This record gives sequence, C-alpha cells and structure tokens, in this order.
Amino acid sequence: MMIARRDLIGGIALAAVSLQPGFVAAAGVNDASRNKVLSLLRPATGEAIRVTYWRGEWYNPQALRDLSTFLRDPQQESQGDIDPALLDFLHAIVSALDYRGRVVVFDAILSENTLARRGGGEEEHDDEYHRYGRALDFTIPDQPMKRVRDVAEKLGLGGVGFLPTQSILHIDTGEVRSWTT
Repeated sequence: MMIARRDLIGGIALAAVSLQPGFVAAAGVNDASRNKVLSLLRPATGEAIRVTYWRGEWYNPQALRDLSTFLRDPQQESQGDIDPALLDFLHAIVSALDYRGRVVVFDAILSENTLARRGGGEEEHDDEYHRYGRALDFTIPDQPMKRVRDVAEKLGLGGVGFLPTQSILHIDTGEVRSWTT
C-alpha cells in the first residue's frame, strides 16, 4: 500500500497540532461540565439572559460583551465592562447552592450620575466597585438570602454586603470583607 506524500504530511501536521496545549483546551470547549453559565433577570429593564461566559479554558468575549450590555446602568443607558471575576464570584455562589433558576439583578454597572443622584452606597468605596463593573446587587428567588450570604462569605472571593430588609446581597471583587445594613 502506497501512502501519498500529501496524506503523510497532513497526518504528521495533524499529530503535531493535536499535541499542542491549545488543541487540548479547544477540545474542552464543548464539555458542559467545564463551562460556566449564568441565567439572569433585570426587573428594571424586563430583560433576561442565559449565557455561557466561560468555555472550557477561556472567557467567551462575545458573552462578556453581552453581559456588559445586559448589566448596564438602565437609568443612564451607559455601560462599561463587567469584571469577569465578578461573574465567577456569582457563578461560584449559584453553583455552591446548586441553584438552576434565574438570578434577579438589581444593580451592577452604575454611572457617576446615577451614583450621585442616589447619594452614595453602603460604604463610599462600594460606589467605585459599581462604577467600574466590579459589583453586583441581586437576590435569588426561593433561596433564603441569609444562606446565600453565608455561602458568599465562605467563598472569600470579595466583599459581601447584606441588606436583610430587602433580601438583597451585594458582592464585589474588592478585598474580602462583609457587612449588614
């Protein structure tokens, strides 16, 4: 049996590429167990989104753009970039709770005008986290929010603020700290 030179070179090239780390990572892209999916609802806009923002070994750039748009300041229609570490924090909370429904997001990226109109947040520096897409205020339906807070604090991935009278949790990618208002 004779092998054509073109087939032999093609086979060698495929074998060499398949040994590269990037090829192995790409093979994991469709492995659902390695993907990170968020399902979110924004009452202020009436919008909902379900998006895979992490695929196997890397962030999905289009999903990050979609989430930045979704998490924009609805009063000013201004948007910035959402911090991927914030998405990972939220995903870690949802995963730890084994929650499969939609997370209800109240605030994420907020403009200077919106922050000024509100007169500041729980702590002055928390406004900066919202301004730069590093904070999220949310609730999880049918979950005791004290439990959600406890899970978020235990993860130790950033700031955790609890507003028990409103059943809202604030998370951010700042230093690890917690408070209740």
